[in-house]
Amino acid sequence: MAYRLGRDVAIDRLLLAGHPDAAREVAGWEIPRLPLSGGALVQRGLREGPIVAATLQAIEAQWIAEGFPDAERVEQIADEKVSSASPG
Repeated sequence: MAYRLGRDVAIDRLLLAGHPDAAREVAGWEIPRLPLSGGALVQRGLREGPIVAATLQAIEAQWIAEGFPDAERVEQIADEKVSSASPG
C-alpha cells in the first residue's frame, strides 16, 4: 500500500483502521525504486512504444509480488518478460 499510494496515505489508512504498530513500521520503511527503466528494455530489443510501458509494468508487478527483490533478480525478470514480449 505504501509503495502504490505513498507512505503518508498508507500511515493514515493504517491508523484509521486501528493498526498503529503497522503504521510505525511503514513510517520507518524506505520505499524502494524499481532498478530498471524503459530504456533498458529497448536496449534488450523491445521496440519503443506501448510494448515497453506494458512490459515495464509487468516487471514491476512481479517485482512487487516477489517482495522487491534485488537488481540481479529484476534483470532476470526483465529478460523473461522481454523474451515473452518479443516476436519470434
